[in-house]
Amino acid sequence: MGLFNVPAPPADVNKTPALGALPAEQWLACSWDLDSTENPADQRARLISKFLSLPDIPRHLWDPANSRFRPVATQARKNVLLQWRSEEVRGVANALWTAHNRFPPMLRSYYEANNADHDLLMQHWISMGHWFNVDNDWVVINDPQYYPGGINQMADWKNVYMTLPELAGPELIRSDNINVTRWLNVPPWATFRRDLFKVQLAVNKFLKPKLWHEDKIHMIEACASHIHRAVCYLPLIVVDQQAFETGYPLLVYLDHWGDVIRQTRFDLTEQTLLEILEDWLPPSNATEVHTDLKPWMWHDSEIGPNYKIEDPNNLTLYELTEVDLEDPEDEDNVSKGTVTELNEDNASKCTVTELN
Repeated sequence: MGLFNVPAPPADVNKTPALGALPAEQWLACSWDLDSTENPADQRARLISKFLSLPDIPRHLWDPANSRFRPVATQARKNVLLQWRSEEVRGVANALWTAHNRFPPMLRSYYEANNADHDLLMQHWISMGHWFNVDNDWVVINDPQYYPGGINQMADWKNVYMTLPELAGPELIRSDNINVTRWLNVPPWATFRRDLFKVQLAVNKFLKPKLWHEDKIHMIEACASHIHRAVCYLPLIVVDQQAFETGYPLLVYLDHWGDVIRQTRFDLTEQTLLEILEDWLPPSNATEVHTDLKPWMWHDSEIGPNYKIEDPNNLTLYELTEVDLEDPEDEDNVSKGTVTELNEDNASKCTVTELN
């Protein structure tokens, strides 16, 4: 098997569990008010939005053996789910939830009736990535049924969450978890990336003092790629209206809440897809980590609104100190604070990207 060949999928990857067994379904069926006069579409959207805001997916929403798990037994509550999405969509949802999807999926969010050119361009892009050409519906999400509201829903690709909230994460990696967490901060196993961020910032402000004085926020955000990589749940390739108009799809890095960390338009070729895959998949050596992040994917991309430095909610995420924010005056500044706090192992992993 080649380094990036797609392995044979699990035998049940496209099969669907019992109706109501997926967490979003359990949540929707159990939370639904059968006596409400609220428009069903509005009630569904409200409940799914609330599901997407849960900080943890509690075990009773996904483990049938849990005493609080409630099988969907009545026809009325089954209809709530049957009217929501098809078995095909449920299969995609199951693959995302059970972490079968280790490869960046492609989501088409724009469909123009009888436009053969768009369909041909979509097929061309699919042919560029070998993992798109396996027999799994969850690799390429290419069907207007994911946007039941029609063209207005497709204007914002994130509306797909109303039909496929599983795309927003998180995923069930270990069945012995009590809850499945949507990480707000750098996970415990990736704290070394915050160290790399501090080194990147210290070195670049020393090398580019003029840029630091002119726009501190820009430099900090450009150096924050390692923080962003640590909180990333999934890279997603979005084929929206602008992609068809310009020829450049959107590469989006999502966090565990379905929010955009970074995004950029890119020329979708075999080479760029390989670079995305190399960046995302764990190295073959389990003791290694990816520290040489591609600038076009990370340093030079647009930061999502929830990850702006100006957002006071990000103080904990970035953990910027007075030392981090002081002006570089001489070479001694490089050895202050954040750099000397690095342990030798993490320092040896750091590849510094000099900013333009």
